[in-house]
Amino acid sequence: MNIGVLSMYYGRGYGVGYSVKKEVEELVKRGHNIFLISNQINFNNKKINLLKKYNFKISKIPLLNILLLKKNLNKILLNVKKNNIDIYYINSLEFGLINFKLFDNCPIVYFARSTIKGIENNKSKEYWIDRIKRKFIVPFLNFLEKRCIKFSSKIIVKSNKMRQELISYYNVNNSKIEVITGGIDYSDFPHMNKQEIYQFKSGINISNKDKIILFVGRIMPVKGIDYLIYSFYNVLKFIPNSKLLLVGGSMLSHYDRKMIKLVKKLHIQESVDFIGLVPQEIIYKYYNICDVVVVPSTYEPFGMVCLQTVIFKKPLVCSNVVGALDYINSYPLLKIVSPYSAKELAEALKIVLLDENFFLSNLKFNLKILNWSEVAKRLEDIFFKVMQEKQYLILK
Repeated sequence: MNIGVLSMYYGRGYGVGYSVKKEVEELVKRGHNIFLISNQINFNNKKINLLKKYNFKISKIPLLNILLLKKNLNKILLNVKKNNIDIYYINSLEFGLINFKLFDNCPIVYFARSTIKGIENNKSKEYWIDRIKRKFIVPFLNFLEKRCIKFSSKIIVKSNKMRQELISYYNVNNSKIEVITGGIDYSDFPHMNKQEIYQFKSGINISNKDKIILFVGRIMPVKGIDYLIYSFYNVLKFIPNSKLLLVGGSMLSHYDRKMIKLVKKLHIQESVDFIGLVPQEIIYKYYNICDVVVVPSTYEPFGMVCLQTVIFKKPLVCSNVVGALDYINSYPLLKIVSPYSAKELAEALKIVLLDENFFLSNLKFNLKILNWSEVAKRLEDIFFKVMQEKQYLILK
C-alpha cells in the first residue's frame, strides 16, 4: 500500500508522537510505502520513504497562522496525492484544515487520541489568561475535530473509554470505531545497572538516599499536576528525603508558571524539579532512577506512560480515568486513586514508599502481547478493510 500519514507530532513526546513513529516503522517493515506529512523538522529514520516534511512559521496574529497552515497543508497534499495514495492515516485534528475534496474520495482513517470536549469537561482550573485564550481556540479546535470525524471511514482509538467518549459526545456509530492499544518496544527502554543509575543521579544532583516520585507528560491542566503538587507537600511531612521530578514540556506557558508559583507558595521548591521536555531517546533514564511513577490525570484516554512504567516493574499510582487500565488493571504494583484528590494521591504514595510489603507482590506480569508489530498488523487489516469497503461503495 501507499499510505499517506499525516502527523503534526511525529516522533515527538511520549504518547501520540512516539506511537505513530513506531507504527510507521512497523508498516515499512511490512512492505508498505509511507508518505509522511509532518511539521517535525528532524527525521532520523532512514527506513521511511519520506515524501515531504513541512514547517510553518509562527505568526503573532493567530488568524494569519491558521491561514498559512491551511495553505501549506493543501499545497503539500496536492503533491502527495500524485503518488497514487491508497489510504490516508490522519493523526492530528489540525489536519481538519485541509480541503477534504483534495483527497479525491481516497479513504481516510483518523486516530482520535482524545476529544476537545473530553479535555474541556475534565480539566482542573487553568490560569486566567489561558482560560480567556481557550474561549476563542476551543470552538475552532472542536470544528476541526468534527471535520476529521465526519470525513473518516474509520476512527481508531486506544481504549474502550475513548470509544465511549466518541459515541457520547459526537454520536459516532460504534461500527465506525476500532480499538487498537498502544505498543511496547523493550529496546527503547533499557534497564541501567547500579553504577549507571548512580552516575545519572549524581549528574542531576540527586542523592541515592532520595525517594524519587516521577511524573512524565505534558504540563497542562488535565494532567492533574496541581493535585500532585499538593499531595507531594503532604508526603514530604512523612518522607522528607523525597523528590518530585516533573518531566515534560508545557503546552500552556501560563499554567506552567502557575504550577511553579504553587511550588514556591508551599515552600517546597528544593524538593521539586521541573525537568522540562526530555528527548524520547533518554526518557528511560528517569524511569530507571525513580521509586514510583504517578499519573494523576483528570482526563487520560490512554496513557503510554503506564505501559512504560510496567516495563521497568516500577510502582505506579494512577487515577481511575486512565484508559490504559484496560490492560494493566491486574499489575501487582498498581495503586488506583480518584482524580481531583490530593489526599488519595498522598495516601497512595505513602503506602508505596513506606510499606515494604507492597514490593513483595508476585511480578510475573508482562505486556509482551502489546508489541508494535501486532499493532501494525491490526492497522494493516483495518486499512485493507476500509479500502475494500470504499471500492465496493464506488462500484455500487
